[in-house]
Amino acid sequence: MDEKRTAARTGPRSAERVRIAGLLLQRTGPLEFRSVLDVGCRRGELLELLLAEHPGIRACGIDLSERRIKAAAERLGGRAQVTVGDAENLPYPDASFDLLICGNPIRRCQTPARAVNQFYRVLRKDGTLILFGYGRTPAGLTLARVVARYGGESGGTCSAKEIRAILERSAFRNVEWESPIKNVYLAAGKK
Repeated sequence: MDEKRTAARTGPRSAERVRIAGLLLQRTGPLEFRSVLDVGCRRGELLELLLAEHPGIRACGIDLSERRIKAAAERLGGRAQVTVGDAENLPYPDASFDLLICGNPIRRCQTPARAVNQFYRVLRKDGTLILFGYGRTPAGLTLARVVARYGGESGGTCSAKEIRAILERSAFRNVEWESPIKNVYLAAGKK
């Protein structure tokens, strides 16, 4: 992967995103999977990389932003099904995917535990969940908590630590949590 070219196309925090994508590709390399769902797929960058590394898989992506889904559809050119939707109400039947990947969007869910339950529901038996994101608490998260405290609509406000606790209490087994890069977490679990 040409890191400079990829970094230029992915915007802010691009160097970290490229490194995270590399880590995710390392994790998915030894897995046997025929289908993947990327929750919070943004503009389809990760799906594009997965399709290049694992040709022939069925790839789907979901994101709240219609603009991002349009960009993903353009980028992927019909090689993946991309849909506007949210992590807490996944529009897929039970046991649809072998692999589910979700980044920071889980931290912005109103009810992250509900999202984790949805992930479990759409994964097949022995399916793999991979979560990743930034471990530091951004200023926006602090602001969202203040807004929520005073009755405003702020979206979710979960920290990486809270996501870890939800995942460890969930039905997923063999949960692993690591911080391979400063301020980045990577978690995995099996259905």
